[in-house]
Amino acid sequence: MILGFYQLLVSPEMLAIFCVFNVLWATGFLVMWNRKCSELAFQWGTINMTSLDDTPRPTFHGKMGEDTVTGKMQPQYPAWKTYTKCIVSQINHTG
Repeated sequence: MILGFYQLLVSPEMLAIFCVFNVLWATGFLVMWNRKCSELAFQWGTINMTSLDDTPRPTFHGKMGEDTVTGKMQPQYPAWKTYTKCIVSQINHTG
């Protein structure tokens, strides 16, 4: 944010250098972010996990329905319960 405000003050002659700096900084940040994500995934043992491999908990009982993302038949949680929880949590959060 501070660099963004500084950009407003930079003279037009320095704008090209400032843009190159921003690109290099953003690239470095993304590389470090990916490195940290990989490090945490390795530490937590989730490096080879994907959301497609998830299986429902054996104790979860619900009506079977087609998952809109994977197309597999999986137990579905009723939408009205989800909306009720959302509304109640909003009421508790604001009041």
